[in-house]
Amino acid sequence: MKKLNHYAILSLSLMTIMSGAVVAPVLGLIAEEFPDAGDLYIRMVIALPALFIVAFSLVSGYLSRWFRKKKLVVAGVVLFFVGGVGGAMANSITELLFTRAVLGSGLGLVLPHSTGFIADFYEGSDRIRNMGYSTAMNNFGGIFATIASGYLALVDWRYSFYFYGITFFILLLILGFLPEKPPAKRSLPAKRVSVPPKVVFMGLSMLVVTLIFYSSPSNLALFVAQEGIGTSNTSAFLITVLTISGFGFGMVFKSIKTRLRSHTGTFGFGAFIAGYGILVGFSDLPALSLAMVLIGYGTGTLNPLIFYTTSMVSKKEETTFSLALVSGSMFLAQFLTPFIIGGIASYSGIASIRLPFWFSIGLGGAALLVYLLLRERLYID
Repeated sequence: MKKLNHYAILSLSLMTIMSGAVVAPVLGLIAEEFPDAGDLYIRMVIALPALFIVAFSLVSGYLSRWFRKKKLVVAGVVLFFVGGVGGAMANSITELLFTRAVLGSGLGLVLPHSTGFIADFYEGSDRIRNMGYSTAMNNFGGIFATIASGYLALVDWRYSFYFYGITFFILLLILGFLPEKPPAKRSLPAKRVSVPPKVVFMGLSMLVVTLIFYSSPSNLALFVAQEGIGTSNTSAFLITVLTISGFGFGMVFKSIKTRLRSHTGTFGFGAFIAGYGILVGFSDLPALSLAMVLIGYGTGTLNPLIFYTTSMVSKKEETTFSLALVSGSMFLAQFLTPFIIGGIASYSGIASIRLPFWFSIGLGGAALLVYLLLRERLYID
């Protein structure tokens, strides 16, 4: 495969974290711009796209059986561009949420194909390597978007939304170089899509991994402030360490999997538990930085492991839909995380800022136990 074809496939992964990373640094400024909007509406600026991503990723995965995937991707990137840049022109919180829904719909159409094209065009060790690269590109897009958005917001919060205009160049790359395979089926059959039980298990696994992971970025700024560890720059630094770690470990995922084999998941969940254990027990910057590296290792290895395993246990004609199911689980967890943590806090009466970290330790421990029991049955070279 030519390099530009390879780059076009990986460019799809740049958009995943970018969807929320652009908005996160300016959420406070948006609240000031629309003072009559309640806290729920402000939080929905980040949360709402996840619902549309889940729905449209399943739609895209289903339609890919009969329609050319490249056309679905192009439609998705156009919607992402319109919804993203359109946020800069919103004159009310309602208009802004509408643009976020459009953006989420577009990303949902693209999302299953960010790994689906890898499953289509790569086999063996090349597939393992590129699943890792996909996770790395997710994190790279997040790093780039967060930094750029922060600088653009110094001029005006609306300028941050213009960063989504970068997807125009992704669109050009896709139109010119994204490879294409004809759809598996030309006519609509009466039977429904069949999803193997292992794929359902992979979807649940991604849901759990994402629930464990999102306890750190969604609570880190508040944790840093309440513990008196530093300023908003401190939390931004820690988030950057987390994202760079996820990028780095994703880039070397093939080497990690080759060395650890069936223990890849063991070390991934172990790193999660160790990282959150540090967050529970320490409040100094060096320790928190180490925690971010460990959590970055967890997400940088477990995410591509789940996507790779999904691509291998799926029927060939159902691979994209299976990956859509797993990708949708990731964003469903992102949406559910604050509600689950809030529900636990309300039910238990525990108001500690470290509660989300304890939640991740408990869930990570349970996931590790299940993985140890099933790893030999799930492991694929």
